[in-house]
Amino acid sequence: MTKFFSVALLFLSFTVVGQSKLKPHYKGYDIFALKESIYIVRSDIGLFLKTKSMNGKAKPTIFSLNEAFANGNGYIGYKSGDDWVRCVIQKNSYVTYKNLTNMKGKRRDIVSSLAKNGDHYFAKDPKDKGQSIYVIKDGQYHIFKRLSDAKPRKSGTLPSYLKKNVVAYWAKRKYIYILKNTKYGPIVYRTTALKNPKPSSIEIAPNKAVRDFLIGGLTAKNGGSTSVVWKSVSNAFPFCNRSKNKNSSVAAPKLTESITVGFNKEYTSSIEHNWSVSLTLGAEMEKKTKAGVAEVVTKAHIELTTQYGGASIKTDSKQWSTENTTTVQLDEGKKVKGGKCIGYWQGQISIDGKLVMTTGIHFTDNNRPPKGKPKFYQVK
Repeated sequence: MTKFFSVALLFLSFTVVGQSKLKPHYKGYDIFALKESIYIVRSDIGLFLKTKSMNGKAKPTIFSLNEAFANGNGYIGYKSGDDWVRCVIQKNSYVTYKNLTNMKGKRRDIVSSLAKNGDHYFAKDPKDKGQSIYVIKDGQYHIFKRLSDAKPRKSGTLPSYLKKNVVAYWAKRKYIYILKNTKYGPIVYRTTALKNPKPSSIEIAPNKAVRDFLIGGLTAKNGGSTSVVWKSVSNAFPFCNRSKNKNSSVAAPKLTESITVGFNKEYTSSIEHNWSVSLTLGAEMEKKTKAGVAEVVTKAHIELTTQYGGASIKTDSKQWSTENTTTVQLDEGKKVKGGKCIGYWQGQISIDGKLVMTTGIHFTDNNRPPKGKPKFYQVK
């Protein structure tokens, strides 16, 4: 008698598990405060977020970032004369602007070598003992009145808790805020002075709306991960003929399955629901990419390395603006010879267990998924 059976399981061939860690400040990516607002600048996707609080109930607003502000070494905000300005720090100079949508700015040279190529920059409110611009560099901090000054007013050594796992600094009123990666996820600490050996308090954990916009934020929590798998599209497959008679032949089951190809809009909608997207940006995104802000953020996250919760996978695809539900016929009358198997597979990306994007159907003439990672570039 011919023996055959179907393997009723989901066969995973490749999984990437990310770490719950935010990417620290780097060129073009920073957090700064101005008056009562906090800004998160992301040059990599051409957007910035504005919020009143890192954990407030009000939705943060996302705007388009003017190209003039992209790829700064650092970003700070402070009062210059009667104006509150946004400052983009470059290698040997800095430019001040009245807002992040106007390209007209004033450029000045950075004089001191201690102020150039800092690891972090932030400015304290002028109400707190006069304006102070902090430059953190090589484990030291230097306080300037202006970045154009020839020397700092004061310098010091960072305490040990500020020498690792720091994502960004900013300041509001008398407090300096420090966003750090911890084993519990991202936490904001605060202190009144960098010389203090310990923070004054643990302030907050960023809320989901803010965390999702930070680089690596979609998985920056305890147990957060991005997974890439090959998944069988039906419990009836892989289907095997276990007969030892190689000349035997068994018909595979005929099935009709409904599958989704492309990105899962339910996932990205749940992210964007927590944001307020400016009308100008919404129209611009629709015209240029036909994808929403959440799709752009998610795509960039998947391309991150596993160190920051991504999967190092490119997902450039028209499917970021399309979600197709397709009915497919499996087996197509295939006969399976003795000792042989067939399978039907779909590549899937999930973030924290939630489906984000899928490929089309891939056939194999064995009980194993296709070799290598699923490809999500130009998914059809």
